[in-house]
Amino acid sequence: MSLIVQKFGGTSVGTVERIKAVAKKVADFRKQGHDIIVVVSAMSGETNRLIDLAKAMQAVPTPREMDVLVSTGEQVTISLLCMALHDLGQGAKSYTGTQVRILTDEAHTKARIRDIDDARSEKIWPQEMWLWLRVFRVLMKTAILLPWVAVGLIQPA
Repeated sequence: MSLIVQKFGGTSVGTVERIKAVAKKVADFRKQGHDIIVVVSAMSGETNRLIDLAKAMQAVPTPREMDVLVSTGEQVTISLLCMALHDLGQGAKSYTGTQVRILTDEAHTKARIRDIDDARSEKIWPQEMWLWLRVFRVLMKTAILLPWVAVGLIQPA
């Protein structure tokens, strides 16, 4: 058994059918006994739609509010993916970076992860997944990430 971290971009989750296909892939790895953390983007075209809305409101959108707005695209995707996984009999919960308490610097629209709140993470994830979160934490600290982070944790069914 190993930890698999999967990232699916906007085209991979661009339609309901594609999200269901991603769920099938994730479920197949889970059935093989792997622990899985899934990071998803907003559905194809959704980020651009949200940016256009922001620009319709403000010529130069406020960076902090832009982060808040754009993060909603990922929230939709993680919720839909978890629903698809539930239909496949897989336990799944979605979390935003805020819920997990992934702390970034204050460089809105280009933030970098500074820390992950261990105490909060321990309350969210079951004990057997905590070790994997610590491994994932090391991986994440070395990556360049978008300012909005959406994480889906696939738990044992």
